[in-house]
Amino acid sequence: EDTITVVYYSDPETDAVLDFITGPIQNDDTQAQVEETVQGFMELFGSYYQSYGRTVDLKIVRGSGASTDEVAARADAQAAIEEHKPFAAFGGPALTSAWADEMAAAGVVCISCGSTGSEEFRDARAPHLISIGMAGNQINLHGAEYISTKLVGKPAEFGGDDVATTDRVFGHVYISSSEESERSAGQFADMLSERGVELAEQLSYELDPGRLPEQATSVISKLKESGVTSVIIQADPVAPASFTQEATAQEYFPEWIVVGGTLVDTNTFGRIFDQAQWEHAFGITTNSVPLDPTTTPGFALYEWFHGSPPPADQTAPILFPSPSLLHSIIQAAGPNLTPET
Repeated sequence: EDTITVVYYSDPETDAVLDFITGPIQNDDTQAQVEETVQGFMELFGSYYQSYGRTVDLKIVRGSGASTDEVAARADAQAAIEEHKPFAAFGGPALTSAWADEMAAAGVVCISCGSTGSEEFRDARAPHLISIGMAGNQINLHGAEYISTKLVGKPAEFGGDDVATTDRVFGHVYISSSEESERSAGQFADMLSERGVELAEQLSYELDPGRLPEQATSVISKLKESGVTSVIIQADPVAPASFTQEATAQEYFPEWIVVGGTLVDTNTFGRIFDQAQWEHAFGITTNSVPLDPTTTPGFALYEWFHGSPPPADQTAPILFPSPSLLHSIIQAAGPNLTPET
């Protein structure tokens, strides 16, 4: 065919959960600016990558529901598949795997399509789901190896005075947004146990802005009562603000061990956490060294190609990888473009 149709999922202009996440960092990029920036990246890469005589045609699908709405995500995916018959898609609701599930079932290659759950989830839909970052099982393995080789059996030296001389007792706090979240948490506990690390507590929470303070009170109380000195946190980038504030309110100062999670390991969000707690935080990250946003590839390449900064200047670095990988895939696959190639 002469055209390669690609669908981009555009988050709704208003989403209570996403607005709650982006509010503290004052990201004011609009839906229209994000879509224009994505279009600009597609033009950039389309000008330099080989597509073997074919045109990459981008179709934008605006989400009809919140990032947690599985029903809306499935309906949006089904409508996009029926109307556009895409070869590939990128983007998707951040907190449900329903969009990715529908795309994979229809044979669509889905790049960074929101939540894609566990290794088992992706393997069952191979080769259609492609992640930009580390997969959940890789993050879990990375974390389990770090904790079992570097931390277990030693004092919680980075915690507050009440725990600093006590041998580490681990607890795990994680965000639960689907059945896949629970499977991933179970996998992590098993990986730790296989390496001689037992969890005194494993506690989940839901990203519900109205209930976060209530959930934080319960979670922190259980961690404190169980004598947890070292909290392994795999969270969204905003909930730790509630957890750390509540920990200080309860005069509980454990270590906070960051292994995975979304943007918890960034300065941008770290500034909104209770600093009396976050001075006891450490861990591992797959992020690169922070740069001036205007020098990142997403920003600099856009400005070089178009002669002006990306309209969604704050979101551009996050938008950049998927169109880049998509065009790399098309070029590398050659003239015979299929999900297998």
